[in-house]
Amino acid sequence: MVRAGWRATIAIAVVGAVTMIGVAATAGPPSGNVTVCHQTGSSTNPFVTIHPSASGAYHGHLQHSGDVIPPFAYQGNTYSLNWPSSQIDVVNGECVAVSAPPPSQPPGQEQPPEVEPKLPIVNPPPFTG
Repeated sequence: MVRAGWRATIAIAVVGAVTMIGVAATAGPPSGNVTVCHQTGSSTNPFVTIHPSASGAYHGHLQHSGDVIPPFAYQGNTYSLNWPSSQIDVVNGECVAVSAPPPSQPPGQEQPPEVEPKLPIVNPPPFTG
């Protein structure tokens, strides 16, 4: 009889832990924070998601010409940077790459891709890695 009680307690604890992990994995940025898609300069991982305070986004990231910042409010004003973006979208508080549409021409008749000029990085992000 005691064993059944322990099993039920363990089962409830496991279900609770899994539920909390699921909630943390799908939640957006912490309350009062801003989602910033911070440009890294890497070709394989061009953006990382960070969640600074609105003050940190205003004072620290609005000057980063390559960052993507959806609209946020700070001291009664609304700010954003490079939003909307053709490269990045924000889903559940996380930055995700936008998928390229499929080619519109039949195979074998592809046109060379257009090369868009990149803006120079005025304030390169510091190496954090």
